[in-house]
Amino acid sequence: MELFKPAWLSKDPKKASKAFEKITDQDKLVRAAQEAPYYGVRQHAVEKLTDQIILAMVSKTDPNDYVRKTAVKRLYDQSTLGYVAKNDEKFEIRAMAAEKLTDPVHACEMFDEMMKYNLGYQFIDEIEHKMIERVNEITDQKVLVNIAENYRCFAARQVAIEKLTDQNVLTDIAKNYRCEFQFRLQATEKLIDKSLAQEIFIDIAEKASNYPLIRFKVAQNINNNDISQKIYLSIFNKEYEKRSFNFGIQAAYLMKDKRQVIDKFVKILQSKPVPRRDRVLMFDGFDFDVTDKFVKFLKDSETEKQIENREEVCATIRSYNDIYDAWIKKENYIIDY
Repeated sequence: MELFKPAWLSKDPKKASKAFEKITDQDKLVRAAQEAPYYGVRQHAVEKLTDQIILAMVSKTDPNDYVRKTAVKRLYDQSTLGYVAKNDEKFEIRAMAAEKLTDPVHACEMFDEMMKYNLGYQFIDEIEHKMIERVNEITDQKVLVNIAENYRCFAARQVAIEKLTDQNVLTDIAKNYRCEFQFRLQATEKLIDKSLAQEIFIDIAEKASNYPLIRFKVAQNINNNDISQKIYLSIFNKEYEKRSFNFGIQAAYLMKDKRQVIDKFVKILQSKPVPRRDRVLMFDGFDFDVTDKFVKFLKDSETEKQIENREEVCATIRSYNDIYDAWIKKENYIIDY
């Protein structure tokens, strides 16, 4: 039993901190890291410690988050870092420990484990970026397959598929009906057997009926023009929705029969108010046969009152006057490619 207790063992934060300022002796630092009542003293002791055994113990057992976090920063023992990455009650400390793991596979496992919790967008975004960095370090095809098929992190799975080179594995993913369409599409694009790829593209297009972006990307990969045009038309014909209309417009740009495009746009404009952004998109990027039809529609006295900010749309169209004047004289509004 000590006759005089060191001042840094005081429960008074100011008194303890001041008494501890100049201590550098490792034995005293070890004791302070374990025994000091005030967490600030323990944290400062850990900052000066070099003993990995004590740092490991503190990182696992100290009740204060700041002290454990400081210990993890100075720790390099892989076993302890793996334990902290899996078990610490604070996910910020888990992520810090996982980032220091030298084995990228182990690090990815720890990061993906955290993805099952509702940790907030910003934190999840940070974890995703760290996972992508570590997945890029992995070359083992079996590990990459496991990530591609089983991980929770969407971005990590995409990177894993991009790194796959085994055609049999890519074919399995491309054909796997349980896989998300995005991953099937990505794997199919990497297939060397283009005939097989075309079959899978068509299969994805048929099954991804509620995913216009996927179908749009698939149509761009299909060599058969008749099939791709049918896909563009089916996307375009979907009921107007703010969240998917952009894909319909993009599909319209690639459709040959512009009469269908114009009729659909007119029907949309007549049926409901259309946001300015979508109104502009409706004719932006088309040849001026479409613009011509729009102008005629907008000048129609029976319909002009149903369109919000009619003058805005007309003014934008009038900015193309020279080309418009040439197209206004044409009678055939179907472009023959």
